[in-house]
Amino acid sequence: MNKNKHVIDMIFPIALFFVFISSCFIVLILSFHTYRKTVQLEQSNYQTRTALSYITQKIHQNDLIDSVSLQQIDQKDVLVLKSSYSQGKYTTYLYEDKGYLKELFISNQLEFDKDDGKKIIPVSHLKMQQINPYLYHFSCIVDHKEINTNVAIQSK
Repeated sequence: MNKNKHVIDMIFPIALFFVFISSCFIVLILSFHTYRKTVQLEQSNYQTRTALSYITQKIHQNDLIDSVSLQQIDQKDVLVLKSSYSQGKYTTYLYEDKGYLKELFISNQLEFDKDDGKKIIPVSHLKMQQINPYLYHFSCIVDHKEINTNVAIQSK
């Protein structure tokens, strides 16, 4: 009878250990799934908000901007920021091309070519609209989520 008690005393802690390990493994898998979804959501929010914040900051960057306007180039909205510096007059173009927000800063003496722009951040369906001479509306979609913002142009 002493032998049976001894075998049960060993089997119970081993079974309890395996239940504990199984529970830890299940919790680990569930937490990994939740963490991955959270990271994807944060990345999506970052990309969407960063694209619109970048445009807003470019408009409000400094007092050297002479004019802000929207143009249609190759059937796409392009934000045009004209600036004067001591070296001459320059233009900054902000636009969407091939799934990216792009920026091109060139002298007014050069021609605009959308392929020359620098990729800033992935974005799709960037829409720009001038509401009145001092107010612009921007929207874009990243990961099927649309974000909108309005930007007021500071008058001189």
